[in-house]
Amino acid sequence: MAGKEAEKDQVIIDLAQKMMSMMDDLKAASGSKVHFKALKPGIYSINDAISLEDFLRKFESYCALKFGVGDQDSWSSALGELLVGEIKNAYTNMSGSNVKYCKLKELVLKRFEINADRKELFLKQFEVMKRLSGESVDDFSLRLEILARKAFSDFEEKAFNQTLRTKFMGCLPNTLRVAVRAALVREDASKLSFVELVLLTKKVEIDVNEIEVEEVTKL
Repeated sequence: MAGKEAEKDQVIIDLAQKMMSMMDDLKAASGSKVHFKALKPGIYSINDAISLEDFLRKFESYCALKFGVGDQDSWSSALGELLVGEIKNAYTNMSGSNVKYCKLKELVLKRFEINADRKELFLKQFEVMKRLSGESVDDFSLRLEILARKAFSDFEEKAFNQTLRTKFMGCLPNTLRVAVRAALVREDASKLSFVELVLLTKKVEIDVNEIEVEEVTKL
């Protein structure tokens, strides 16, 4: 009888120990922090298509996960590693790594805000912009769109798209421009986005180049 009581007591002790172990595991799990992988933004230039404000929003989301909201001292140094070109030079001149992030952000945004003078500069650059010799359609269209985003930041999307398309077409060589316009007759040109116009131009350019090569070989 005593043996059975001892066995019962041991079972109760074992169960109690298991329950305590489970409680410890639950406490450890609830007390531990869940770590998410912080997606690091790409290197940023002030000439990129993405605005400085949008880049900083992505950067801040990254830093909040990487360093924590309370450790903004690390944010300023991290920002310098992701900048290049004119904005990197400005960061260096500001001694950015030694400036509190909230103040650094204010200084950088102020330095590169699109005010009336900068907007006028962008407009003039847009007006005289041309496709460089040997420049691909892709490279030229990207360069043109980046500048247009700055020059016409207050335009509605429809007006912006029309302005961009008109400038793009005007910068094409005459033979290519005529061929693209002929191709647009077969398309619903009004519904084509700028990206689709660029893709169409690339296809037409291949055809035009092939025809020119054939004509040369016939001579």
